[in-house]
Amino acid sequence: MMGLKSMVYIRYIVFIVIFFSYTILYGIYYMMKCRYLLKHYGYGAYKKYASKKLGEWGRMTLRLTGSKVEVKGKDLLPKEGPYLVVANHQSYMDIPLLCGYVNDGIGFLAKKELKRFPIFDHILESAGSVFLDRKDTRSALKLFRELSRVIKQEKRVLAVFPEGTRSPDGKIHEFRAGSLKLATMTNIPVVPVSICGTINIIRKKKYFITPANVRVSIGKPLDTSTLIPQEKRSLSDLVREKIIEMQNEDLHHKVTGFREK
Repeated sequence: MMGLKSMVYIRYIVFIVIFFSYTILYGIYYMMKCRYLLKHYGYGAYKKYASKKLGEWGRMTLRLTGSKVEVKGKDLLPKEGPYLVVANHQSYMDIPLLCGYVNDGIGFLAKKELKRFPIFDHILESAGSVFLDRKDTRSALKLFRELSRVIKQEKRVLAVFPEGTRSPDGKIHEFRAGSLKLATMTNIPVVPVSICGTINIIRKKKYFITPANVRVSIGKPLDTSTLIPQEKRSLSDLVREKIIEMQNEDLHHKVTGFREK
């Protein structure tokens, strides 16, 4: 009879083979199709196609892990961009989770290290993602100024993980200074999002896949256009407290019962 350890290894191998085969092979076709649509049919057709396929990729990734996902509060999302999704960061699964279950047209304020992954970096870029050098504050501010010129025009939806890295224990750690600078510079709404459960799929510095119950809670958007300078400086603390509050509710929900939607 096959042991639990053997099952874990088999599940991991199956996930790796299918995930990377799909991401690489389909990703090549995806990039070619995006370029074709952009050249011959314009930005609108390109964006519609990219959003649809990114959403499919995100949902496929979570299903491959055998996990179940429940989304709460999706009706609170603004009907269109621009806005900034601010979420806690538990695992590698958080990016496909937000693409597949929150907004399939979402881009990311991502660390530049992600550009090392071929195909994947182009997939993120197609959604309007921006790669930042976290050690170069001056460069980041310059990038934000340039981005502020187009984010409203293109009605972009971007996401940021203000902790800067995956949580090793599932707790929400301190937000990096300036992590919400784009929102305060452009006065776009901030949407707090709590992610609970992806850490149980794959933990930081671990490489095995385990099915888990994942809950995504979307909070009420915060209007940054009405904030005074002092409130803008404390915005990250306010958003972090809200996400912690939502996560505590999610953890209680896990104890009282789980229902997939």
